[in-house]
Amino acid sequence: MLKMESWLIYVIIAFFLWGIGGIISKLATSGMSAKGVFAYHIVGVMLAGLIGFLFFDLRLESGNQGMYLGILLGFFTIIGELFYLMAVSKGNVSVVTTISALYPLVTIILAATFLKEIITLKQGIGMIFAVLSIILLAS
Repeated sequence: MLKMESWLIYVIIAFFLWGIGGIISKLATSGMSAKGVFAYHIVGVMLAGLIGFLFFDLRLESGNQGMYLGILLGFFTIIGELFYLMAVSKGNVSVVTTISALYPLVTIILAATFLKEIITLKQGIGMIFAVLSIILLAS
């Protein structure tokens, strides 16, 4: 039997949940403004947080920069979701979601710049294709 690494199981679950979320976003914004959906999205995030604290033994840790960066991560993620909802309310969910899913381009560039991670030739070529796909999808 195939043994899967725990990280792979987690990313497959995230893959499906985010994929379903794309359709839910379009359905929700077809009957309500993006800002209205965003307000309810925040309620959903709070409920998910409560479930996390109750059933997954989440704990607030202190004493290092992870605390501040975790707050910043939440801020960027939620504000990004607002812009995603505004985009999906006006565009095709298939195109908007595909373009937004190319966000690792930003991560790769920032990781190379600030964390001194190396971008290989193959990764660089992949990034060029990703940018070309954005151009093709947006036109």
